[in-house]
This record gives sequence, structure tokens and C-alpha cells, in this order.
Amino acid sequence: MKMISRGLQHRFRWYGLTTLALMVLFVGLEASSFQEPGTTITGGGTANFVPKFGSDGTSIQDSAINEVDGRVGIGVEAPFFDLEVNGSVLLGSFEGLFVDIGGQVGIGTTSPDPTTLLDVRGDAIFDGRVTAATGFNGACTADASETVVCNQDLAEAYFSSERTEAGDLLVLTTDQTATVRKTNQGYDPLLIGVVSTNPGLVFDHGKTSLAGDNSNKITDGKTIVALTGRVPVKVTMENGPLHIGDPITSSTRFGWGMKATQPGKIIGYALDVMESEGLVLAMIQPGYYQGEAGLQPYLELIVQQDAELKQLRASYEALQSQWMSVLERIEILESTIEARN
Repeated sequence: MKMISRGLQHRFRWYGLTTLALMVLFVGLEASSFQEPGTTITGGGTANFVPKFGSDGTSIQDSAINEVDGRVGIGVEAPFFDLEVNGSVLLGSFEGLFVDIGGQVGIGTTSPDPTTLLDVRGDAIFDGRVTAATGFNGACTADASETVVCNQDLAEAYFSSERTEAGDLLVLTTDQTATVRKTNQGYDPLLIGVVSTNPGLVFDHGKTSLAGDNSNKITDGKTIVALTGRVPVKVTMENGPLHIGDPITSSTRFGWGMKATQPGKIIGYALDVMESEGLVLAMIQPGYYQGEAGLQPYLELIVQQDAELKQLRASYEALQSQWMSVLERIEILESTIEARN
């Protein structure tokens, strides 16, 4: 019989000891429970039940892991699902998925808004339709002057030949397609709009952003132009203070507007009183303002047509009176003829 080599004997001995240790370990899990690392095993334990012990050797309530029929419960004695946790759960780092004990889910935050079930701090991609039965909520922010600005306008992304900022008035460039720059003259004929502060809906070269914080979409080569809605606009006092309803056009100051007092392009109308330069809330409605002088011929025409209408009405009333007189004479003649017959 061939002798077993010393190396092979050593290998069999190592495997045997490892197998024995594993058997002891599993038997221990069946018959005993474990304390914190560094402490001794106490008590007889319960099958499929691994509680956590305190320093005094007593188990800590609601800290056990319980396995029943393949289902695992943490802080749950009889789990119903494959994994059931009675408490908060953090998957991954701070930027990961967090589920609070109240049912709120946070992605990118461990402090989800308690008034919502899902709080996402960052961008999200949905490969499918998103349905909001009660609509979407925007955001409101306050600046240093406590002016509150909310998502209250519809905007579109344009290429920009220079860096812009919220409230700037913009004009089209004539050497590039669909590209804008800041205004630099009063009543600029190429005036197109104003840079949105924080739009509620943005059409951005194939991408659509709805509600939330859209204030970070302005770059060196791109800007966001408000199409309609309410937007803060930079204005000077070049043509005096603005009152509610005053039209706003471009001024001689780069990117700033002013009250329009003569015919020309405008971006909309003031919604507040402004007696010093700064941001005024405006209703965006790009168009052409006739001005008081420009409207005068139309006013004169209206007055003339009104006078003609009054004259026509008087003539109509006179003709109607004559016609009634003729009808009366006809009735008299008919009565006379009947009497003679």
C-alpha cells in the first residue's frame, strides 16, 4: 500500500478542521444567540432568530433579525414579505436611496420632505409616460429684498452670443440663426423678449423641463427667453417711473428696459409700480406699441365715426317717424274707402 505524502496529510487535516468548525458554527446558530463582537454566547437561543444584545447580556427590543420560511424581517417577528424592515433604510451612500420609517422615500437625501412620499434631489429620467393626477407644483424663491419669484412663465432656450442673466432684455442677432444678445438701444426694432428668472416650463432644444428649479439653464452660449407669463424685468427710470399697465421697451442701457412713451417694440406690461431702477414684475406679451402720439389719428377717426354714427341714427329716427306718419294716412284712406263701399 502506497504511503500518503506529508503534504497531502496536512491538506486533509486542514479541510477536516475547517469542516468541523463550520459544523460547530451552524449548530451554534441553531442553539445559541450572539452578543456584540467580543462578548460570550449567552442563553439557549431560538431557531432562526438572531437577536442583538446589549452590554448587560439582555436583548435589545426591535433590533432582532428573524427568518421565517425564507422571509427575513428586521425588527419584525413574523415577516410577511421576503424582506420586511420595521424602521428606516439607507441603501448606498448619502446620495443613495433612503426610506424613512414613516414611508417617505428620499433619493439623494436622508431627510425627505415629510409632506411627500417621494423626494428626489437631482435629475430623473423616466422611460415612459409620467402622469400626475393633481398636476405639478413649481417653486418659489425669495431674493435679498424679499421679492418672491415663482415658476410663472413659459420659456424657450435660445443660443446666445454673450452671457446673459435673469431680467435682461434681448434682441435677435442678424448674423446667426435663432441667436440672441442683450439690447443696446432704445425701442430696438429687433426686441424679442426677456431672460426668464425661473420658468415653470422650458423647451430646451429637444428637452422639456417642467416646474421645479430651472434657474441653472443659462450658460455662456445659451439663455432662456420667456415666451409668456409673469417675469421680473430690469428697468431704468429713463422715461420716468412705471405704473401698473405701462408698456416696457428697451432702453439705451445694455440689457435694461424702460417705460415706452412712443411707438415701438415692447416686451410686455408692468404689473407693479416701480419708482427706482431695478426689477419690476411684468406680463410678457411681445408686440408693437403705438404710443400716445401714434394713437391720436385713430382716436380722431373714432371721434369722427362716432359723430357720423350719431347723424345716421338721427336720420334713421326721422325716417322712421315719417314712415309711421305714412302708415297712419294709409289706414285713414283704407277706412274711407270701406265706408264709401
